[in-house]
Amino acid sequence: MYKHSLLTIVLIVFCVSGIFAQVQFRMDYEKTTKKYIVSLVPMATYKMPANLTGASQVTVKAPTGLFFPTEVTGLYPGVEWDYNSRSNAPEEAPEVDYISFAMRNSGLLHLPYVEGVSIPVLSFANEFGCSAPVELIDNKTDPFMPPNSMMANVGQSIAVYGYGHNAFGGIFNEKGRADCQELYTHTFDSEELISDFDLYPIPAEVEIFLEFDWGYPSENVQAEIVDALGRTMSHKSIDLITGHNLHPFQIANLAAGTYFLKLKGASWSITLDKFQKIRM
Repeated sequence: MYKHSLLTIVLIVFCVSGIFAQVQFRMDYEKTTKKYIVSLVPMATYKMPANLTGASQVTVKAPTGLFFPTEVTGLYPGVEWDYNSRSNAPEEAPEVDYISFAMRNSGLLHLPYVEGVSIPVLSFANEFGCSAPVELIDNKTDPFMPPNSMMANVGQSIAVYGYGHNAFGGIFNEKGRADCQELYTHTFDSEELISDFDLYPIPAEVEIFLEFDWGYPSENVQAEIVDALGRTMSHKSIDLITGHNLHPFQIANLAAGTYFLKLKGASWSITLDKFQKIRM
């Protein structure tokens, strides 16, 4: 009886947590690549198997006749997307066109959902270049949401096992509109870039390793080893790839002491934990 009751309580807690745990969408415009980037922002942390992600759809709208997506690219390993459908100037909103993208390989993905940490999953460009603002539609307020005059399946959706059905939880922090003419760019919060990493061995004599998962587009960055006074003792370029990263750093020539490892990207920088170099 006790075991049965305990199991029931665990199941209830799991289900209740799923009710309130959702995933928000955001969209940013990167002026360097001239691409629009759609990211997932979980409102809770999902661990296996709760992070199993099924079918997903993203729908945007833009002024009629000014936006035609091209270079549709999945940004997370194993996540691929298709330009799925288009509804031009419907009677509910004749001033805009609706464009939908669908996740191609649904039901196979374990995404690294960490509360508040953005996961870029989709990018696309406009065939006409910088000609119009683009906006994620709001499932609750958009006039073209089903049922509609074109019988079109539009709207945001994402199936996450830990939530139980469509886990779309709204637009993140009003980041649903991207206007290239405003030269809007996404400024990363450095703390969210590498929130979980291993730096080992500590202490070290000859070499240390930095290991972490990178949930953003690949990027070449500068890595620096600095001493306790902030002086750069060594530096090199490393390529961060979307997914799992493991980077070695030679420290045999450093004097014994305390050092820090810093990474600098195009628009961000972060200082990781200190490490101890000991005599060989």
